[in-house]
Amino acid sequence: MNYSTDKQNGAQVVAKALKDFGITTVYLYPGGTIAPLLNEFVELGIHYVCARNEQGAGYAAIGAAKITGKPQVVMVTSGPGATNLITPIADAYYDSIPIIAITGQVGVSDINFDRKVRQTGFQETDSKNLFTPVTKAACVVTEFQELYQQIADMIQITIQGRPGPILIDMPMSIQRGEVEQEQWTIPAKSDLSLSRAEEQSPVQDGDIERALALLQSAKKPLILAGNGVHIANANSELKYLVETMGIPTVCSLPGVGAIPGKDPLYKGFVGHTGEYFANLAAYHADVILVLGARLDLRQTGTELAEFLLDKIIIRVDIDPNELNSGRVKADLKIMGDLKEILSQMNARYSKNTKHEYAEWISTIDVWKNKYNSKQFYTDMNLSSYHIIRAVDEYTKDQKAIVTSGVGTHQQLVARYFNFNQPDRVWMTSAGHGTMGFDLPSVIGALLEGHDYDYGLVFVGDGSFQMNIQELATINNYDLPVKIFVLDNQRLGIVSQFQLMNWPVDESTGRKINPSFSAIGKAYGLKGFDLDDKAELPERLDEIFADTTACVVHCHIDEEEDVLPMLLGGQKMNEMYPFTK
Repeated sequence: MNYSTDKQNGAQVVAKALKDFGITTVYLYPGGTIAPLLNEFVELGIHYVCARNEQGAGYAAIGAAKITGKPQVVMVTSGPGATNLITPIADAYYDSIPIIAITGQVGVSDINFDRKVRQTGFQETDSKNLFTPVTKAACVVTEFQELYQQIADMIQITIQGRPGPILIDMPMSIQRGEVEQEQWTIPAKSDLSLSRAEEQSPVQDGDIERALALLQSAKKPLILAGNGVHIANANSELKYLVETMGIPTVCSLPGVGAIPGKDPLYKGFVGHTGEYFANLAAYHADVILVLGARLDLRQTGTELAEFLLDKIIIRVDIDPNELNSGRVKADLKIMGDLKEILSQMNARYSKNTKHEYAEWISTIDVWKNKYNSKQFYTDMNLSSYHIIRAVDEYTKDQKAIVTSGVGTHQQLVARYFNFNQPDRVWMTSAGHGTMGFDLPSVIGALLEGHDYDYGLVFVGDGSFQMNIQELATINNYDLPVKIFVLDNQRLGIVSQFQLMNWPVDESTGRKINPSFSAIGKAYGLKGFDLDDKAELPERLDEIFADTTACVVHCHIDEEEDVLPMLLGGQKMNEMYPFTK
């Protein structure tokens, strides 16, 4: 195939645009309406990873994008392929992950634009309008005119400002039709660089100084680090600020790992299922510097007026809509890239003016000793707490990517595993809260994160069965994944909610599960069972004897709940069961 000829087909043009932007891998599930594109990717040397389900392909792309910080491509066929992809794309949208989603489509003449019938072509679905609410931009390509430039512009959108997914719906007639050279334009190579730069107002003069002055004048300052710290790759800048100013720091659920879990100034993750001592710190703080976090209901609780009482909020975010229209109105808003703003704060902060917050930090540590949540789990025969802590300690000197599903186990991993970005990375579905995120996301992350020793998956019995078929993909690529299925025979966090409000947990309790270790073996992985915390030392020696992927069926206590928990109507200085 020669790209210097006067004519090319549309699939060739799209493939070349993606390669020019540095795309080396496409995550996909195959189908007829993406066959032309797949052929051109192979011709150009773009690798593909074929998952066992479209959702698996989407989450693998998400894992790859999170570990690299760069846009990744997922491609599926039309109709059911596209509708199966909506969930991971929604995940990417709510957690700000740059994904280029390509869906196949019937030929342009068969697309049901204005006809008053439900469907014209086979497997025709209005993908553009289905995906529009959960993408930064969505388009269906109907013309050859400047096709290359159209693809280039869409790719740039994924990383401009707040990152996120886009959708390109590619009809067969565009993929296979010939494109005259004058109908598409290749920008100069210098125009192809990906940049987060976007037209936005510069930081107002004096905002950095005002933020520093507010923090320095505070008696009980606190930093709340959110997912934006990871997105901006600002972990080292945050760590420097925390250490030089000596300010205690808490994290949102997706922000966990923004500073090392063992840092003495890290005071846990905050909110609905966080630590009570972290919530008390947030409640009693007089100034909070909020970095890339939304201050949503699960971070502040329902009683917002009480949370904001006698408190100054400084918010830093790249998204002007979040600053101007978010749930919490800040006293000082700073818009811009977190990495740059933290760098400016570090440069302008004078160590000679450092304030001591020993009394404030000591108060938080007293709360931590008194209200540490491990007290609810240590006496159990086997709990998620025992497993997470044991695995964390066993692998403490190794680089690991940790993923979870959604539910009770997700909250406990965030509490008890010591993360330290970028060496020990936390990945989970936060905003969309999707069960089944766990297995496929670790696949993409490990395929791109070549220098990691292990992928560690902590997953509940419910989440595990959402995308269990991706065990085949793990085996296919011989990935060093250790999967701990935390089986309490319940859909735990929903069961807990039901039992707190009704006499029985209809549909969520008393689940009859298969042998997950045997299923792992059936997929060509190793399988282990774990029944008692006393078995952990010996079993971990077996599990980590080599890098072979394995499934560990952990038979944990059926009564394991998320405790403590911030309930509706409770203020941040209240948390069940410490206060009722």
